[in-house]
Amino acid sequence: MLVMPTPDEDAAIAAGIAQDPDTYEPDWVRVKRESAANVPIDDQTGPYDPKDTAAVSVYWQQATITTPNIQAIQAPQQATGQYVPLKQVTKPNLTTAEAAFYMNRRPQTLRSVFFLTLGLLNSLLCAAQADCNPSPIDNTKVVARGSIKTVVGPLAAFDPCHKSVKLDTPAFFAKKRGDKPPLVIIAHGGGGLGGYERDFAKLMNQNGYATLMFDAFEMNGLVPGSELLLYQMSNGGRQRMIYKATEGAYKWALNNEKIDTRKIFFQGLSNGASVSINMAASADSAHVRGVVAEGGPSAGIGFPNEIKIPLLLIYGSADNYGGVQQDDLMYLRGNPCAYNDHYPRAPAGFSETCHWAINQADSMPSPYAWYQQIKANGGAIQFELIPGGGHGMMFSEFNASVRVLENGRSFYRAHGVNAEARQRMQQMVLEFFESKL
Repeated sequence: MLVMPTPDEDAAIAAGIAQDPDTYEPDWVRVKRESAANVPIDDQTGPYDPKDTAAVSVYWQQATITTPNIQAIQAPQQATGQYVPLKQVTKPNLTTAEAAFYMNRRPQTLRSVFFLTLGLLNSLLCAAQADCNPSPIDNTKVVARGSIKTVVGPLAAFDPCHKSVKLDTPAFFAKKRGDKPPLVIIAHGGGGLGGYERDFAKLMNQNGYATLMFDAFEMNGLVPGSELLLYQMSNGGRQRMIYKATEGAYKWALNNEKIDTRKIFFQGLSNGASVSINMAASADSAHVRGVVAEGGPSAGIGFPNEIKIPLLLIYGSADNYGGVQQDDLMYLRGNPCAYNDHYPRAPAGFSETCHWAINQADSMPSPYAWYQQIKANGGAIQFELIPGGGHGMMFSEFNASVRVLENGRSFYRAHGVNAEARQRMQQMVLEFFESKL
């Protein structure tokens, strides 16, 4: 429990007195006295007021910094309350509540944790800056293709120095999975990097995985969440941008000394799921252990002819996102070939013989039909249909709506699923990753 002053103590602090004004010793005076003697905070006297910045500043400036013996306390941490004993604090990334809790008791130890965290972040930043790869502003051009928009040009490569790039280490109390953590590369959906991706990263960080996120659209000079990307851009245009950035992120990660390059995973939602499915064919199985794809449309750059990496496909039974009618379900949707781009950078797949430039009227396989084909050919693939689930289920409650676009067509969109199903999904994903380590 976070220790905070009572209302009476707050009033006393505001007045500059507490208890007997003749014997009262302000926090900062007591801190200065104790820190000068290199003694820990006297818990019998009571914790310091966490809002007393003068006290904390004095202590951190004068106390000897003590670093825990990390090797000696690598065993699983155990605690009887909300927080583990201070002597077991060994990892960075304290939450605000955790920081306030430990600040109340021994700021000098918290300071050592703070500097460990700062050093790690600085090393990651320096590694990224050494490989900066900004793309020229004219690499990506938005053009019309009939009633929809797409992109042409070289497109942006992955730039580790871009403001959207976020490499996060496992959380403070997360399970330790080796000297270096496994990495999950997260490919965002058609709206750009958003809340779903951040929530998924948090789930992974809490369970001992590092995560790498980025916004491919921002790297290409486009605005995430805009009308252009959400309702006007073709899946092929979106996925080509995401694929090139994801491929670049993977190659960059292979040279990152802070993660276990033998234990990389991919995860994606929607258009990011379609890209992740293609990464299951193009990535090296010596480095990549598994791929999780939620709600990926087969339209865009298509799906590969075969996979090399174990793949978990997740769809909602009520996911009609982008459909033209209520029962136009994502996992059963086999769009015309006109909805596909052939992207030579991606692995060989059905888009080679089914794309807008050669046979617009023919149909591509639905995600479920493609799964059946890969399964029949011996591919390491698993298909999970979540009853009553919509699009982007893992972190949001179910809701459904329909929007009429400027061209007059209906755009159906069912999102989320109930809380029990969300918990089952999260556990399913964690167990899948765990099984591949």
